[in-house]
Amino acid sequence: MSRRGGTLRRPVMTPGGPDVRRRAAPGSLGGASARRWALAFMAVGCLACAASFFVGLAGATTLLTAAGFGAALFGLYRPTVGLYGIGMLCTVDAMTRVFLASDGGLFRWNTFNYLLLGVAALHAPFLLGFRNAQLRLLQALTCLTAAGLLLSQDVTRGSYDLLALCSVFGLLIYFLKASASDEAWRGLALVTGSLGALMGLAFFRSAATGILMDPNAWVAVPVCGLFGICLGFSKVRGGRAQAVLALLAVINTSWAFLSGSRGGLLTSLTALLFLLLMVKGLHRRAVALGAAAIIALAISSAFGALQDQALHRINKLLDPNETMEHRTSRRSDLLLGGLYIFAQHPLMGVGTGNFVPAWEALSGTREMGDYRAATGKIAHSGWIKVLAENGLPGGLLFGAFVASFAILGWRSRQREPRILGLFATVTLATVFATQEFQSKAQWFLAAGVMALLQHHRMSGPLDSGSQRREGSARRLSVR
Repeated sequence: MSRRGGTLRRPVMTPGGPDVRRRAAPGSLGGASARRWALAFMAVGCLACAASFFVGLAGATTLLTAAGFGAALFGLYRPTVGLYGIGMLCTVDAMTRVFLASDGGLFRWNTFNYLLLGVAALHAPFLLGFRNAQLRLLQALTCLTAAGLLLSQDVTRGSYDLLALCSVFGLLIYFLKASASDEAWRGLALVTGSLGALMGLAFFRSAATGILMDPNAWVAVPVCGLFGICLGFSKVRGGRAQAVLALLAVINTSWAFLSGSRGGLLTSLTALLFLLLMVKGLHRRAVALGAAAIIALAISSAFGALQDQALHRINKLLDPNETMEHRTSRRSDLLLGGLYIFAQHPLMGVGTGNFVPAWEALSGTREMGDYRAATGKIAHSGWIKVLAENGLPGGLLFGAFVASFAILGWRSRQREPRILGLFATVTLATVFATQEFQSKAQWFLAAGVMALLQHHRMSGPLDSGSQRREGSARRLSVR
């Protein structure tokens, strides 16, 4: 317990032990140590962007991934460095999986997932004893996913899904260890936001020589940058500091638009709406909207061909004269097929990772018609995947986990946790409508918001001595 300004504040319990919230001066982006580390990570991002002009995106990705792994390992002893490291790794994860994690790549065999799984295993006693409803829902979903492997014909694909779920626990540990420091959250916003903006420039510059990866997969880079900005935005009080993060958010949103990914654009707009709600004062919001529109228009105009392509994809989606299959690039077929599989196996599903074999088994059925349009493809939706593969129990657990952010946020008496929780629920529900579990961006957001909501709850007024004893039981020393 500490006394500041005549009021008692509760120590915040984290895996690194108890800590007292530290506050920087208004308008500051962080204390001296956290600021220096943030600037160092931003310098690495600038170096990688510059290097991409000579060694390409693969070389730049190698530099960023190696730096991120080193920081994540060092972060077991320095929580702020670890948070920045996993922020960097999550932001470039889409590029890492394409350039470095493929067969023969430098970081193949799910290296990042294995790192996070190892961190979760080191902190298993804390994770099992930590009283948190969201964590329990995620653990139950993970256990159900693991049990679903027993029914699957494609255990390899199902194991990847299970590994992606388990990695969230490692992300949560990194967030919880640094959650007591407002400076760490501010630095994270700068690191991820600037990295997404810089790698967007590098990516679209490569369009002149041919883009080397699917823009629909790459869009996770600016989206994760936006998520990092959203996580740290509430910790920034000064107008100038908020303006810097808002500028980075608009740049990342522009990259998401130019990628042509309609799901990525929708997610980005949701993040921008959250940031707009977090800005207090109608005048500031109006100025922010006007500035954002001008900047976004300038960036999009600089890439005229990509702008036309992105607008064409949006217009096609909204064109009532097009068939639903054409408007959604056959994603509607995947939706209907997944629901049909769920209707056939409502209780247990077809097994984790077994969506594609179950889809192929629908060949020739009246309900599916031309099933070949999606043969060999994934479900492209976390919701459909869970319902088809893990049945109604999986759907209920998954839905409860996504909804829990809004519920826990609304239980708070403060404005910021309520907006944050609602933002997380809406965003995750939207993301999982068009993506499965592979991308780290959505799990980065989920783990970060879980830590922030826990931080708000634990740092509130003490109601009784029993709460103090309960909080003390949650301590875990890792130093």
